[in-house]
Amino acid sequence: MTRTRMIGVGGRTGQLRVGSEASLAYELLLSLAAYLQPDVHSTLEEPPLPKDRSAKLSRAFRQAVDKVGDHSGRTWLQLLPLVREPTLCHSGAELLERVEAISPEELRLTLLGCFGECGSRPGAQALVRAAAVGDSDAQRTLFADPEYFDGMGRQLAPLFALSDRQTRSQAMMVLRRWFEEVFSGRESTLRPILERDAEAKTALLASVPPERVIEIASGIEWGGMPGVGEVVLVPQLALRPWIIFIQRGSAGILCHPAASESMMEDPTAPPSHTLRILKALADERRLRTLQALPPEGASLQDMTEMLGWPKTTVHHHLLALRSAGLVRSTTDKRFVPRLDTIPEATASVERYLRGNREHE
Repeated sequence: MTRTRMIGVGGRTGQLRVGSEASLAYELLLSLAAYLQPDVHSTLEEPPLPKDRSAKLSRAFRQAVDKVGDHSGRTWLQLLPLVREPTLCHSGAELLERVEAISPEELRLTLLGCFGECGSRPGAQALVRAAAVGDSDAQRTLFADPEYFDGMGRQLAPLFALSDRQTRSQAMMVLRRWFEEVFSGRESTLRPILERDAEAKTALLASVPPERVIEIASGIEWGGMPGVGEVVLVPQLALRPWIIFIQRGSAGILCHPAASESMMEDPTAPPSHTLRILKALADERRLRTLQALPPEGASLQDMTEMLGWPKTTVHHHLLALRSAGLVRSTTDKRFVPRLDTIPEATASVERYLRGNREHE
């Protein structure tokens, strides 16, 4: 979804602090980001909104979306740090109040990436600020920059055309309408799932090294990031199987797919992790992808060239394999096979069929 560096090199991982927290406020922003980023819809496990529900969205919402951009999903991710600054928002309504309290200028600069990774490079904040006040040369530079919003900066053109006050007015309209028309009705269903997942990760942290918990939650091998001393694990459903990492100061927010077991309370159900592996292996293209992946790993570009499929297709299958635990990501953005999980899944199926659930 966003190229915010999910993994980095360097840093001092020995001092890493990792915690887990769940909040509907995170999920509100992630669900809106998913809906307003159509280019990722085909990769999501669930559509952001069923077509019949999408057709019923209000005219006010649609008009506001037209103003800020109907491909503005990445900009809403810039608001994620606000969920926990200065204290954790527990609901969508609390987040709306917090965003509304921000000055128009600060809100607009935040949405334009001034305070996130997009603005972290030398001179980047000054460039974003110049573009925000109408400097056409600065805007062209950002639109051509492959590092600015993943090279998708041109999708922010509608936002650059607005004033600070217009941005605040339209952004609040989008947020409030999305909350009232779509999200608020889901809160009672989402809350227990997200809380179960956060509680499970917190329990893991009591006995498992923090770097390993990050890998369990996200499938990413944590290699440290310069300046990051704290990582907050946030379970999310809206963008499964995507992982979002946003850094603000020395803290990083890692939004990871909520585990399937967090959604299930049926004690007679097959082990969810085993089901994920079997489903992944049941797809011919995923089997071909896993078979082609060399033991030392390969980049997305390497795999695309090797398989001869569109890059988006290869990426989709690699994400599904990673979500099932059959592939892991490394610090240098390679995908490495984890074939050791297959015998584990086979043994798990046998135990389940024999009824020996006490070992699960």
